[in-house]
Amino acid sequence: DYVSILVSAGVRATPEADLTRMLEAIKRELRSFLSPTRGGFGDEGWELLHPVDVRELSAVAARVSGVASVNGIELAWRNGDGIRTGEVLTLSGLQLPRLEALDVREGAPTPVDELIDGATPPPPETEVFPIPTIPEEC
Repeated sequence: DYVSILVSAGVRATPEADLTRMLEAIKRELRSFLSPTRGGFGDEGWELLHPVDVRELSAVAARVSGVASVNGIELAWRNGDGIRTGEVLTLSGLQLPRLEALDVREGAPTPVDELIDGATPPPPETEVFPIPTIPEEC
């Protein structure tokens, strides 16, 4: 079962950074990190029951060359009741994250409400099969 998430990041670049390349690199790294099949810290897929945490997303963004600081990360997700926001999305059972919308910019992060308005939920007829990663030890 996938949980659609929306992420907005605001960063500050170092003076010598190529801003366009840096922002694209941050997007690429965040997409890769949040990938259900190749994401997580080990690049082996998102671990079952591992929460989506803005502190981890901030660490991923901060490791990109040219990032002086991460000014903020906003996280939102869709659930049965609509949209929720917070710093940690707790996943349960076979739930895995699916990135629905991502915005990275210099300065403050885009308010997540703006991402929600521009994002389209996945169509209900789309059949998606999660491929969980089973940890070596429980």
